[in-house]
Amino acid sequence: MAKRAEENAVSELKKELQRVVEALVEEDDDCDLTAAADNAIQTLGALKELKLKQSTDQEFVEIKNLVGFQEPPPEFRCPISGLLMKDPVVLASGQTYEEQYITEWLKDGHQKCPKTDQPLPHTLLIPNHSIKKMVMNWCKLHNFDMPRTSHPPADEEYAATANSKHLVQLLNRLSSSSASDAAKELRLLTSRSPSFRALFGEITGAVPKLFSPLLLEKAYSDARLHDDLVATVLNVSAHESNKAKILASRNPLVVSFLIDSLRSKNIETRSHAAAVISALSAFDTNKYLIGESGAIKPLVDLITEGQPLALNEATCAILNLCTVTENRERAISEGAVIAVMDKIVGRVLIDEMLAILATLSSHHRAIEEMDEHGMIFCLFEMLRENNISEQSEEHCVAIIYVMCFSDRTKLRKIHEVEDACETLHRVARTGTSRAKRKASSILERLNSYQIFKLDSVVAVMAYVPPHKRHLKGGEASSLPSPAPPPESVIPRFQRRLNFKSKDYPKKFVYAENAISRWFVVGLADESRVSDLTRLEPVAVESFERKSGEKPLALVLKENDEEAAEFSANPWIFVTEIVQQDLISSFQQVKDEMRGYEFGEVKPTLVIRFGRILFHGNRSFTVESIEGNSLPVGTLRQLYKSFYTNIPPSYMEYVTTNVVPETDFEFEEEKELYHVKLSDKMQPDSTISCKCTVARDTNQLEFSKIELNQVRHLVADMSCLDKNLDLRLMLCTKRILAAVMIVTCPRNFWSGLTFELDQ
Repeated sequence: MAKRAEENAVSELKKELQRVVEALVEEDDDCDLTAAADNAIQTLGALKELKLKQSTDQEFVEIKNLVGFQEPPPEFRCPISGLLMKDPVVLASGQTYEEQYITEWLKDGHQKCPKTDQPLPHTLLIPNHSIKKMVMNWCKLHNFDMPRTSHPPADEEYAATANSKHLVQLLNRLSSSSASDAAKELRLLTSRSPSFRALFGEITGAVPKLFSPLLLEKAYSDARLHDDLVATVLNVSAHESNKAKILASRNPLVVSFLIDSLRSKNIETRSHAAAVISALSAFDTNKYLIGESGAIKPLVDLITEGQPLALNEATCAILNLCTVTENRERAISEGAVIAVMDKIVGRVLIDEMLAILATLSSHHRAIEEMDEHGMIFCLFEMLRENNISEQSEEHCVAIIYVMCFSDRTKLRKIHEVEDACETLHRVARTGTSRAKRKASSILERLNSYQIFKLDSVVAVMAYVPPHKRHLKGGEASSLPSPAPPPESVIPRFQRRLNFKSKDYPKKFVYAENAISRWFVVGLADESRVSDLTRLEPVAVESFERKSGEKPLALVLKENDEEAAEFSANPWIFVTEIVQQDLISSFQQVKDEMRGYEFGEVKPTLVIRFGRILFHGNRSFTVESIEGNSLPVGTLRQLYKSFYTNIPPSYMEYVTTNVVPETDFEFEEEKELYHVKLSDKMQPDSTISCKCTVARDTNQLEFSKIELNQVRHLVADMSCLDKNLDLRLMLCTKRILAAVMIVTCPRNFWSGLTFELDQ
């Protein structure tokens, strides 16, 4: 009607304007031109206003249609207030309300849903994140402001109280006949509500009720209850503070239940259990407990099975647990290396599997298994793939790095593969910073490892015992004479050296800045030995046979309470004296290791127990100092020797009884043959070649080539106990990386062949 009235008004104004204009044009004498002009102006103004109004209304309609302007959908409005919901929550009836208004409704004592009039089993409010997201998107699309709401503290307190009461009710129902329904509701609530998960850590006794013996017994016979219970534990463990509380009591039922769940027939239950273990293993204390309880074996089985739903969770759990050394050993024993390598070959979860393998590679048993199954070639193959991730590239190079430094057999394989494809050279140029650094270190190691060509055969002193020769009749006499050494190597090596001559280098070599000290534990002052000690002769048959005299040793006096009290704890005194010397010597060793390019420097810290013997002055006897305090200067003028008086039977006892009870591995004894060489380029050193006899070929093979030991620190300590002295030594040996293959032919028993650098 309004629109039609506007149209009629426009029509009348047009007619009036036409009449006035005609009067002006015809210049009628009876017409007042001034009045007619004013009338025309007024008519035009009125017509203009009507046209503008119609134009504005039309433009508004067009804009409205263009942007789809409309009222918010009814689903976005709170059923109580009718307003757009800003913090929508779900009631137990399944209806969504604005949190502020439904909280007020519940505080007024209502126990039914406002919309459905359905009785409420509980008053827990769960945030409806999907509705809230849709409301926010709608407001953004239509340029509609959506202010944030601030909840009164009283409302928050009421909601927390209501949630706590409901949680307690559900936990109590777990021990009743409705345990299955309660567990299902707990699973749902802990999945949807972070605040509900947090309540488990805040309410005393909430977590232990999930693992009550009665409930677990029901779960073992009810697969659905079992799965709901494990899923609830997983949801609860998602809250950071709950991870430590679940295993805080070290209840064996908790880990036992999770391990049993890993073996469930339901793949979802197994996946949930693996995820729980992965979450709980965020704490080191939990890692030890979980590993000791036997969880690693079923986790490895899940990796072997390869079910996609459980594989990722089991992989994460193994990776978390194996940051602890003990768990790495358990994982290797349970077949983790083989299982992981199988997945790597199949290109399944490459990043995660390589991360596990890199973690396990710190243990030598893992390295050996990888080598036996050709993992070196697989790692190089992956490095050559164009789609390898940066993380996988770093793990591959890290594993190769460890294998490179494990032993020379693997080093030789790595050299052969790298020599053929130059994969590490490419990584050193284009990889990540970490991969570049590792690859460069490997290449430096390969460059220092000289691979020699077999240009000549040199005969040097060696001996193969008769029982290793397997020669019959006159075969030995018919063997050819050893080939003479070529001229090219004669200036470097001499045959059949006299190692007992005075020109032969000494057995012990000291570093330039070596520290050599002797002191008495319990020294009274700088010049006198404590009265708690005394000198006494020591019967050493081999020593007396060579020198013709009986050596002396310092001992603590018997039946002396002060001496007994002192010898009970001498270690503090020893530590105070040697600590700074050890630090200084270790720094020297570190500098030596950094500067050596032709092999590796092996540092060794040796502690020996035995007796420090004094000798070299026949006029010095026990009788000459009887009743007098012993001057330290006199003892320092005597020669000192360290005599180890531990019988072989004791070493056998250590090997057979002590070592099996420790975590150390004891390699089987090897029969070694030593070949000593003198290098004119290094007159102060000898080259000791340790050789073994191959069982399959009966040939001598190099086991290790090393220069003689260099001592950086020698600290002798007398009177550690009544009849016990101590020697502390920090030594290094330079192990050459100059020989790859060394063999002794069957018909060449009098010599040793090896390959020399030309």
